[in-house]
Amino acid sequence: MSRRIEIPLETRAPEDAPRKVLIPLDGSSVAESVLDSSLLTRDMDLVFLRVVPVAAGPMRKYVPESDHLVAEAREDAESYLAGILARFAGWSRHVSSHLIVDHRVAHAITDYATEIGADLIAMATHGRGGMARAILGSVADKVMRTSAVPVLLVPPVAAKQVGPALAGEAAT
Repeated sequence: MSRRIEIPLETRAPEDAPRKVLIPLDGSSVAESVLDSSLLTRDMDLVFLRVVPVAAGPMRKYVPESDHLVAEAREDAESYLAGILARFAGWSRHVSSHLIVDHRVAHAITDYATEIGADLIAMATHGRGGMARAILGSVADKVMRTSAVPVLLVPPVAAKQVGPALAGEAAT
């Protein structure tokens, strides 16, 4: 005797799939692990974002030569984004990048996602927990909790396990 079980499935029509995806990167290989996943497809518009964190308010006076450090960090970030753009040029429909200098990194990410009309924010999480998270905080967690745009958080290990590697495809 066989039993029939009906399981409702929710499917997304292709026109409902995310088209513009914001990918915040901090320059680390962990953040770039989201690029190594099969979660991103060639028909998406990819917008790479780098937020350069700066000291603000009373903390600014304790950072020596902060203007010089910000200018140097900005140059490094621009160079980094140029490398990412070169790596993914021609890979998807449209690839662009943007640089923001702000002391509130998570806020800058969520505001920019709304400003550009992103359908999705895709970012890797460093996977910190416990004391490290309490001390260092979690940008990914703040983005997830405050964003009006849907957020996809990819743990670095998970990004390496779902293939094929986007970064490898971009190079070919």
